[in-house]
Amino acid sequence: IGSVLAVFIGMMYHFLGVGQASLLTRSLWGWLWHVWNQDVFDVSHGPLIPFVSLFLIWWNRKKILAEPMRVSWWALACVFFALLMHWVGMRGAQPRLSVVSLIFLLWSLGCLFMGWPRARYLIFPAAILLFMIPYNFLEQQVAFPLRLFVTDISVAIAKSCNIPIRKVGSQIFDMTGRFQYDVAAACSGIRSLTTLLCIGAIFGYLTQEKWWKRLALFIAAIPLA
Repeated sequence: IGSVLAVFIGMMYHFLGVGQASLLTRSLWGWLWHVWNQDVFDVSHGPLIPFVSLFLIWWNRKKILAEPMRVSWWALACVFFALLMHWVGMRGAQPRLSVVSLIFLLWSLGCLFMGWPRARYLIFPAAILLFMIPYNFLEQQVAFPLRLFVTDISVAIAKSCNIPIRKVGSQIFDMTGRFQYDVAAACSGIRSLTTLLCIGAIFGYLTQEKWWKRLALFIAAIPLA
């Protein structure tokens, strides 16, 4: 059954992975490989994330095998919801939603055939797969405000040193016209934020037992970035 499901899922997300509005490919695997190799998406670490997820499953192998194995029929509703999510993502040409549906589908199938006692140890390894999705669509909501924040800090430091400058948006001008700087998109910190959140989540999961300590390490990545 697992082999049949693996072949079915692979073919479904290959031939019906991305909506027709995409100019890249209809394969979700092809779309992921494309964005992983494009600098504009800032997700070159994407190919490593599935291996990290497999390592986390291996890390919990003793806890997983110690739990009873049984079928959880309620997880069938999660399977149908994941398929519905993929259909919406495909029809709306939103491949990121399809990737989320794939992750949720894999966990739902594990819960269906192995049961909740074992599947609860697969929640974090499945959730870590979300870091292989490009989040460049957050440019206006997150990255641009971060750029302005960095600009304000830079201007404040310069003025405290009696350097005469003025700020226009994310640009910094010398009052005498000798130099001009721009806090570009790469300076927003969104790349560092994504990477450090991923590292903080994995490090906290491997080293801490209490959930609030794991959460503290995860949140600590935000001011660090």
